[in-house]
Amino acid sequence: MHLNEVTPGMTLAEDVLTLRGKLILPQGTVMTEAVLTVLTRYEVTEISVLLSDELATQENEAERQRHRERIAHLFRLHDDGAGDLLRQQLLRFRVGVTA
Repeated sequence: MHLNEVTPGMTLAEDVLTLRGKLILPQGTVMTEAVLTVLTRYEVTEISVLLSDELATQENEAERQRHRERIAHLFRLHDDGAGDLLRQQLLRFRVGVTA
């Protein structure tokens, strides 16, 4: 998206780098007036921003991953049949998958 079309509140979809590969802004940075000024100073003309659907999808996947990690931690010592069945049910309930 052209920098002139970017508004405060939008989120970077990709890192912004200088021509030499130095990081200017990391992926996930939320645009503010100050950030847009920095990009202008670096003569950046186009950036990739997340659309609201993409941002919601990323947030949902991050939450599912936190649930997976928490469940794995809770059941780390329980590898018996009943514990495995309960772990699978929790994964299905929290994440929507079986594993």
